[in-house]
Amino acid sequence: MNQVRDPAAEHESRLFKLALAYGLVFWACYVGYALHKEIAGNDFGVFLRAASEPLETVYALRLSNPFAYPPTTLVWLKPWALLGPHAGFALWIVLSVGAMGWATRRLVGSRVALLVIASPAMAATVVIGQFGALVGAMILFAFSLKGWRQGLLLGLAATIKPQILLAAPLILLIRRDWSALLGAAVAGGIVVMVQLLLFGPDLWFRWLDALGAFPRAVEFAGAYVLSVGPAGLASHFGYAPWPFLALGAALAAALLWKRAHDADPVELAALVIIASAFLSPYLLVYDLAAMMPFVVRRMLARDEHAKMPALAVFLAPFAGLSILWLACSLIAPSSSAKKAPASPAN
Repeated sequence: MNQVRDPAAEHESRLFKLALAYGLVFWACYVGYALHKEIAGNDFGVFLRAASEPLETVYALRLSNPFAYPPTTLVWLKPWALLGPHAGFALWIVLSVGAMGWATRRLVGSRVALLVIASPAMAATVVIGQFGALVGAMILFAFSLKGWRQGLLLGLAATIKPQILLAAPLILLIRRDWSALLGAAVAGGIVVMVQLLLFGPDLWFRWLDALGAFPRAVEFAGAYVLSVGPAGLASHFGYAPWPFLALGAALAAALLWKRAHDADPVELAALVIIASAFLSPYLLVYDLAAMMPFVVRRMLARDEHAKMPALAVFLAPFAGLSILWLACSLIAPSSSAKKAPASPAN
């Protein structure tokens, strides 16, 4: 018996293969670029330096590669001082790829997980040793849980890199998930208490000084060009960020109010990242890992209007306009996007 051809399934299969090939080529090119420019493992080196040096100099005002994370981040980084730079970075890569692959696979299947690992956004965070994949996996896993356990994991993630999770409390408020909010507050409070017991309160004042000087270091490094939010892009082009922060806040509010009520765990993780990018003056491409499962799932959908913005984010996460396009498509989806069935994950 002849099998009935499914053009949509064939198209999805071709897109999967092309996206995988593109991602692998991007990874190879980006690794080569990072090695040539000597930026491979750069941010991990900053984290390792902060974990190893005396507390008095952790927040020294440096123009190049300053450490501007809150003191709670040091609670998580200090154990890495026990490892050397090479072994530590190798373990960081394994944990980043493994955690993101596992968190994605358990929610949307192996094919989506493979594309997420191969995505340019993952290359951007893994190659330089950023937190994006590790915290992203925590966010994905958190939203697969319920109640206080969900909040507990989100709260712990926020003590590592809070700017990625600026929108998380808003989502929990919109969803009226009071137990999750309580869990997040408890988790954050516990880590703060541990930090105070281990390192004392003075670090918070030094951190505030370092945070005030951080924009100069960003300008010196030319890092605003990698921003994915309106305020960061405005700063790159020399405009005052505040009007664009207001615009971003309005977009974030519209996006969350429209989508957060009925979103599944994969979309909730994406909403956290997109809305946080709009709310933050500084969120870069390596912070996008948690939204990539949603991007890939939407990219493989059978509706063209849903597919194209997601495809743009997958191919060009460095372009902030692709994030804006995806957000607008979620705020005001086409009628066909509302009706089209999702593509199967496996």
